[in-house]
Amino acid sequence: MTGSSAVSQRRVRAVRTDLAYVCARLRARFPRLLPAGTLEQLRGLESLAELFAALLATDYGPQLKEWVLDTDDMGEWEGTLTATYAGRVNQVWSLIEESVPVWTYLVDGGWDVHHLRALLRRLPKKGTGVVSSQAENDVRPLFVPIGTFTHERYREALAAGSWEGLCQRIEPWLPAWAGAIRSFFETPRDQAVALRDAELWLDEEHFLRLGACAGRAWGRDDATIIRAYVALLVDLTNLRTSLRFLGRHLPREQVRSLYLGGGSLNEETFAAMLAADGVEQIYHQLPRGPLTAVLDRGMLSFANTGRASVFERPGDEQVLRLVHRLARRCPVSVAAPLDYLTKARNEWINLKMIACGVRYGLPVGKVRESLVYV
Repeated sequence: MTGSSAVSQRRVRAVRTDLAYVCARLRARFPRLLPAGTLEQLRGLESLAELFAALLATDYGPQLKEWVLDTDDMGEWEGTLTATYAGRVNQVWSLIEESVPVWTYLVDGGWDVHHLRALLRRLPKKGTGVVSSQAENDVRPLFVPIGTFTHERYREALAAGSWEGLCQRIEPWLPAWAGAIRSFFETPRDQAVALRDAELWLDEEHFLRLGACAGRAWGRDDATIIRAYVALLVDLTNLRTSLRFLGRHLPREQVRSLYLGGGSLNEETFAAMLAADGVEQIYHQLPRGPLTAVLDRGMLSFANTGRASVFERPGDEQVLRLVHRLARRCPVSVAAPLDYLTKARNEWINLKMIACGVRYGLPVGKVRESLVYV
């Protein structure tokens, strides 16, 4: 399903359904996700032509036939895999909109934030009030046709030369976000807003919106599931922040401004993590659980590369494990769509990494380090 057809599909109102129906529909879709054994076989293929043939019988087949004319063109592969993933997400959005429309933010709200973050990164740095230290090749994430942004809206927003211009462009279709961004940048400060501050604020606002979905839950189980899901996302963000500033020994006021509430970590523990000189010291501040599991898996890669980004996929793995456990415990609940959505996203990332590894002849073991199977 292309981005434009997925958006058009949303305009078709269907008969209201209940959550049990949604969960039943999703259970029928889980078998179409690729199992770990299949992904391992794909990882060992010697050419993208072989990968093309192997995926024709899967959900990716129709998009492969439409998008891929040259099997060695990674841009065409990116388009194929992203279009298939977007189609899956937009189908879930339609099911949720028919059943519990106040929960649609759980499906695609994160993608609105993804695009807003990308747009802030693309703003010209002079005269925008945003200070960035990122390299140019780090600020060009691909558009993904999920959420409120269409190709046309995204292109229009890209033309903004300042945060004021960005707010004006998005206000007709994202009024709440436009107002929030305007309020954030108009708040008096002693110094210009750093890009990392704007991104952390976006995360905080996103988590608040996700958490608000718990208040609209029909039952205690759904509210508990949403809160547990959001708490882990907050914890992972705080962990990522501590790794980003490892060894920097920031002033206490700055540490306080970087902390996000709503997770399992209190501000005192977060401050101790920010005071660490090494990953091992962060590890000892944490109780055994998802965050120490993230550090366990990424520690060796971090020692070799020094990049905090190596902990991103281990973080994804912990989110997958959480929502899968919640879905098994409460099969007819909001955990079912969360479980499907996280698995679909993980498969999308895995396949992009596998395709890249096959195309450029990367060592099989190197590719395996970035893959997540649950």
